[in-house]
Amino acid sequence: IIYNGMPAPGTCDHSKIQPCPDPGEGVKKLSYYTYKFLIEKLKGSDFKNIKTINTSIPNVYLYELTKQGKPIYIAWWDYFEEKGAKEKSVTLFVPNIKAPQAKITEAIPDFAADFQTKENKLKEEDYPKFFKTYTADVADGKISMTLSKKPAYIELQ
Repeated sequence: IIYNGMPAPGTCDHSKIQPCPDPGEGVKKLSYYTYKFLIEKLKGSDFKNIKTINTSIPNVYLYELTKQGKPIYIAWWDYFEEKGAKEKSVTLFVPNIKAPQAKITEAIPDFAADFQTKENKLKEEDYPKFFKTYTADVADGKISMTLSKKPAYIELQ
């Protein structure tokens, strides 16, 4: 999850590709921030009582954890099962929700694959702002949202 500063032999022509597939020792990959965010988001959750919620939507999964007495949900879509689709609009039914809104946060940073280029260098001080977050209305226990290729955390507001 952190580059070691040594591109694999034969993977790079330094005269043509900059940065090489490895931008330097100690540079954090997107996966570093994904795991860091996961740990911070779910720290203190009750992992012994994870609930699987049946979405009745093909290839869409929803799990509920409890953190400090409040539910936090993780939703994802197995997009590779639906060839060519880039996102999926869903309405998730979550029993017993009383909140008027939900905060949706994508679980993978919102950066292109070339985020490590000189122009787009990921800055530690921007963390966690580079995770896409939006709100969705909750009505009658239903949350309407769009799932992309990125899993999402759902927190009630």
